[in-house]
Amino acid sequence: MDKISANSTFRISLKQEHVLLALILFVGACLRIVAAYSLSLSNDELSALTRARYDSFSSMIENGVFIDFHPAGIQSLIYYWIKIVGDHPFVFRLPFLFSGVLTVYLIYALGKKWFGSFTALFSAALFSTFQFSILYSVFARPYSPGLLFGLIAVYAWTILFFPEKITNLKRPNLFWWVIFTSSMIGCTHTHYFSFVFAGGLGLTGLFFIRKDLAKQYFVSGAIILIAFLPEWEIFQKQLGTGDIGGWLASPGVWYLPQFILHIFNDSKSLTAGILVLAVPGVVSLIRSGKWNKFHTIGLTWFLFSFLTAYLYSIFRHPVIQFSTLYFSFPFLLFILGSGIEFIVSTLNRSYTVVLLTLIIGCAHTVFSKELFSRSQFGVFKDIAIDIQKWEQEFGKGKVKTVINVINPEYINYYFRKLNYEPDVIQWKIEDRKQLQHFSMLLDSLSAPYFCFAWSNSGHPYEMIRMLREKYPVLLKKNAYYNSATYLFSEAGVSICEDPSTRIFYNVKSGSWEDRGAEDKDSVYFTLDSLHTFGPGYKKPLSDFGSTGYLLLTSRIDFKTDLQQMDASVVISFDSSSVPKEYHSLSLEECNLQPGRWQRAYFTRVIPNKVNPELILNSYLYNRGGHFIEFKNFEITIENWDDPYSN
Repeated sequence: MDKISANSTFRISLKQEHVLLALILFVGACLRIVAAYSLSLSNDELSALTRARYDSFSSMIENGVFIDFHPAGIQSLIYYWIKIVGDHPFVFRLPFLFSGVLTVYLIYALGKKWFGSFTALFSAALFSTFQFSILYSVFARPYSPGLLFGLIAVYAWTILFFPEKITNLKRPNLFWWVIFTSSMIGCTHTHYFSFVFAGGLGLTGLFFIRKDLAKQYFVSGAIILIAFLPEWEIFQKQLGTGDIGGWLASPGVWYLPQFILHIFNDSKSLTAGILVLAVPGVVSLIRSGKWNKFHTIGLTWFLFSFLTAYLYSIFRHPVIQFSTLYFSFPFLLFILGSGIEFIVSTLNRSYTVVLLTLIIGCAHTVFSKELFSRSQFGVFKDIAIDIQKWEQEFGKGKVKTVINVINPEYINYYFRKLNYEPDVIQWKIEDRKQLQHFSMLLDSLSAPYFCFAWSNSGHPYEMIRMLREKYPVLLKKNAYYNSATYLFSEAGVSICEDPSTRIFYNVKSGSWEDRGAEDKDSVYFTLDSLHTFGPGYKKPLSDFGSTGYLLLTSRIDFKTDLQQMDASVVISFDSSSVPKEYHSLSLEECNLQPGRWQRAYFTRVIPNKVNPELILNSYLYNRGGHFIEFKNFEITIENWDDPYSN
């Protein structure tokens, strides 16, 4: 008869346990291999790849690390890795993929030492199959190696500090001191929040240190700090270019529940199912006295990482992201797994819970979250393929293209892989002057088709209205998460409807008319020192419906001899005549050709949760009292693609 696993509540033979572990590792490896091979490189991965393309290591540090906000470890690995094996996407991700698969095993190994077989297998099954852990296991970024280093350090720390957890120590203590110290060094050189985790681990050791370990522990700590000294100069340089955060939004009070929902595939039903079992189980653990020091340590490490990131984000600059908590969230899984074990341990063949977790997690990730068929982040490979396909289908010379990305090298990486050079006429349209130049460029084009693509980069929605005036037909589109491609044409059958609202201001009648014709050049109105407010349009937001992603555009032609002026187009959403949201466009930013008629566009997204009390209010405001001529005042409201839903 097979030996029973050493767990007082979970009855399973070692053979069954090893079969379950092998199945978990197999499923986890398969999901990660397919993801690493099939998914586009992300913006951050392409950024790291681009910043590694320098002839010398010192140039890479100066130009590729100082401008980043991560330690140099992973960027250094990438620098040498692509020189040795090349930059094929799958090969590029291999070290991170390997780290991710090994992490699944380490979660099991550590979980078994701390809590027993059920919690170990259950936590490994969760980590193996849910999208959050899969994606960050394969991204060529610091997350997978950082977590791997952290778990190795904790495993070695457990062997050194808690010999009662070791049944068969085959290695001398010196070996584990080397493993512990080198893994902690790895944490400090990988990511600043894997450094935070390592700091929490180091501080925890002070509460459990024995006299016979004190000397080795402090020597190890000194070695870790000395090994970080080369990073200190880099850290200071990075702080010199700005804070380590600041480009993110501040976290709300519900950030932690949102994170827990996210790690379980953003599924309320899956999250509720796990918490309904785990929370009563944890409470019962505490009441029964079975809550032990490892539960406390694991929960403390998770909360330490969370509170460090959260409080820094509140009181200094926002740095917290879900990925920030990647280095400590396995310990949250241990707590949940322990609670569930307490509830299900009395069931006959309770190991089937682990098997069901593996099956449900895998099925939900693949079929509900559509890991391999729906983009989970801004893509580049898919966009490059779309552009190549459309230019070849309609004729390269007949399709002009604009691509909005943070760095053209990111998308050019995939064009080089496709051995294709697109007909790009402009990159990265962000500010108002670039938008005005784009408007003038459109007027000069004779090509019958126009492709607009973007990924992971803000783009002015005014471009959509400009394009649809020149190319009114939307022939094709592919909307991904935080990225999209659109093909417009001068003629043909559009795949989407015209704007649901399109009205012009009739100067002669002084009223707004639905779908009217543009005024003749001779029909215009003026604003001056006696007339500072122009015509305005008001309408309850509830009249536009509450579904869809609605774009509101105010368009106006203007002419002035002045180069500087204080006049604007205003869009506000009011309640009881008080603006709840106020947006304005300075016409001075659009005034590139004084003395000539110029066209200004101003687009804003209508709040998607429509408050029936809010009133749309769009008007002209000539604060400076300048003499300005206006005509063709138009307002359009149209459905468009939500960039964060695909």
